[in-house]
Amino acid sequence: MDLIEQIEAYTPFNEQEERDRELILTCLRNMPDIFERKNTLAHMTASAWVVNPERTRVLMAYHKIYDSWSWLGGHADGEKDLLQVALKEVMEESGVTGVRPVTEDIFSLESLTVDGHVKKGNYVSSHIHLNVTYLLEAGEEDTLSVKEDENSGVAWFDLQEAVEASSEPWFREHIYTKLNRKLLLREHREEQKEAETRDWPAELARRALRARKKAYTPYSGFAVGAALLTAQGNIYEGCNIENASFTPTNCAERTAIFKAVSEGCREFSAIAVAGGLAGKEPEDFCIPCGVCLQVMSEFCSPDFPVCLVKSPAEVRLMRLGELLPVKFEGMEQK
Repeated sequence: MDLIEQIEAYTPFNEQEERDRELILTCLRNMPDIFERKNTLAHMTASAWVVNPERTRVLMAYHKIYDSWSWLGGHADGEKDLLQVALKEVMEESGVTGVRPVTEDIFSLESLTVDGHVKKGNYVSSHIHLNVTYLLEAGEEDTLSVKEDENSGVAWFDLQEAVEASSEPWFREHIYTKLNRKLLLREHREEQKEAETRDWPAELARRALRARKKAYTPYSGFAVGAALLTAQGNIYEGCNIENASFTPTNCAERTAIFKAVSEGCREFSAIAVAGGLAGKEPEDFCIPCGVCLQVMSEFCSPDFPVCLVKSPAEVRLMRLGELLPVKFEGMEQK
């Protein structure tokens, strides 16, 4: 599939991409030199949104021309495989050698205006970059280096920090914020696909054990993790977070539930809970406290599955109604 076919098959994310998609297609169909910089009106470029394997950080470079932290990428310069252009530019601009595509599909489309500027002693008139963006992945352990004639810094940023690091308001609002939104939406879709096929008790057990490692327990030394499966197939993790005055302490189960509810989720399919002495593997099944069971009962029916976890292979499945035979109903609201 050539580039025109790829762009024709691409589904725009918003109005900006819809309009820019048509402009890019028009130029590709009518300008034979569109892949060359000698077309001083408009030419093709490729950019990369480079994320770490955990999808929590973005690699950016401080570009001298724009005097700003920005994404990585560059000109096609005759190359019609723009994914290869993006990969090459990332390696040249950052020094990263282990960069790879998360997917070979187009991640984003943009038409970008470039103001007139001086480059290598020559004036470059204002023009348009017809840009194709790809989602790439690299490890943070790779050694970073600058491309001295183009940038003066390379660094990893948290997703929101990457947006805030840019000194270009239009890019912050219309490009980088959009790319982060698309990344998060893509991750949610992947999690939903996995949830449809995986062995959910074992997966929830694994996630609860993982969440347990993040527990803050300086007073009790008893670390608990929880993993909550929503009706949409997403998983929210939670851990217990203690406080010196004890009362503000929050249990792992409620942490996971409150995270989900704060994101608009109120329908849940199951929860897994793992607990034991911090720094050690659980020696027994950890049963949720009455407060957490009451919170579950606010959103879940008595047959709601509660998985008690010692290890991914040792899971005891119980029902909310078994653990909380009678819940507090409260006053009926008039």
